[in-house]
Amino acid sequence: MAAGATVEELENIAITECINFNLFPSDVCSGMVKLCGAEVLYVLNNTDYKYDTICGWLLGGHCQNTELVPWTIEIPGGKPEPYHPEPDQNTPNVVRILHLTDTHVDLLYDEGSAMRCDHPLCCRHEFGEPGPGEAGAGHWGSLANCDIPLNTLEELIAQAALTNPDLVYMTGDLPAHDVWAQDHASNLAAINVTNSLLKQYFPDTPVINVLGNHASAPVN
Repeated sequence: MAAGATVEELENIAITECINFNLFPSDVCSGMVKLCGAEVLYVLNNTDYKYDTICGWLLGGHCQNTELVPWTIEIPGGKPEPYHPEPDQNTPNVVRILHLTDTHVDLLYDEGSAMRCDHPLCCRHEFGEPGPGEAGAGHWGSLANCDIPLNTLEELIAQAALTNPDLVYMTGDLPAHDVWAQDHASNLAAINVTNSLLKQYFPDTPVINVLGNHASAPVN
């Protein structure tokens, strides 16, 4: 990377440009770069692609070279032949499956706070209060840049349990969208509280969990 510059120097440049271009508030710029900076720099320092190809990814037609080299991925044990089983047309039983996904509970949701703000996620007092004549964040949630409060997640799961499914799929993305301020502990808290509710309302029903791209910190 750039003429021996340190990771900290490059991160500071990225933060400054993020703020100068008014992409996000300063705390979002700083938090996101600090969380993801090391991973991004590792990829840039170890990629086989050159700057002109990367420019093509980012700016498209403004760059001359956008050619991508096809990837070849080795699959352990080789790739199996396609298998297309024929289902039994006289299935004696019907399996009822409840599929939950992307619940994104916000454990810091504040009822009455601003639903719209300059942050990627709102409905928290720290990001502002409603202006004159504006409604605040609702008890059950808000149709704005907000995730759902814990009470809404619990009510959703409680109502879903009344359908008596035979199996529950929970396919990830449980933490909120405050990706610039997340860490292992905050994401684990959202995952644990969601799974505790599933265990409470589906004590005798198998629950199959899958991690989503929002499970990790940093995100993705």
